[in-house]
Amino acid sequence: MSAVPLETTADVWNALCPVVDSPQLGPRDVVSSGCAELDERLVRNGVAKGALLESLGAGDGAGAAFLAVNAARNALADGGALVVVDVQDSFYPSAAVRFGIASERMLIVRPSTEREALWACEQALRSAGVAAVLCWPEYLTPLAFRRLQLAAEEGGTLGLLVRSTRAQHEPSWADVRWLVSPAPSEAGRRRFSVDVLRGQSRRDGALLLEADDEGALCMVSRLADSAPAGSERRA
Repeated sequence: MSAVPLETTADVWNALCPVVDSPQLGPRDVVSSGCAELDERLVRNGVAKGALLESLGAGDGAGAAFLAVNAARNALADGGALVVVDVQDSFYPSAAVRFGIASERMLIVRPSTEREALWACEQALRSAGVAAVLCWPEYLTPLAFRRLQLAAEEGGTLGLLVRSTRAQHEPSWADVRWLVSPAPSEAGRRRFSVDVLRGQSRRDGALLLEADDEGALCMVSRLADSAPAGSERRA
């Protein structure tokens, strides 16, 4: 694992160069969310490579980042690296390792500004050796969002955007957008509801999911068809 505090776009590029030069990835076109029942809700029965997934969190600890990391783990099954673009220094590599992502497969990029973070995301999404890019964009203009979508399409890379529910009513270029809300845990197992807002194959309401300590997901039940209220807090 590399953690790179970056001050210029040149620093970002130098950090990404080894990843850009990595071999091409495997042949799978769709990545599992980590839960079969959630995959069944999606048009492609999973999340397409070369596309963006927007994971909206209704409050801190809602599970938006957890589900994104789960998808990243599955994206690595065909090889390649996970590039984490983390302006706020909020990513915990040890948690990703506990969920089965090898430390040597992660490159953590820490730009100093949101502008450099978006630039780093674009470069990583275009890179042949990158399986997935994980980031926390606070605000995306339609143009910036479109650039990320085109970069993911060009590189065949899965882009994972963890965002606040404030983005729920903003335009989106994501192939899949879901809303994650915390639910009361049981027997020490973390629970959250997931409502697919975009890219769903059918509209059946939210799913109540449960996760164990290793990140394995299973469905507990189906919930009523209602979206949780928005939140001003960061995912």
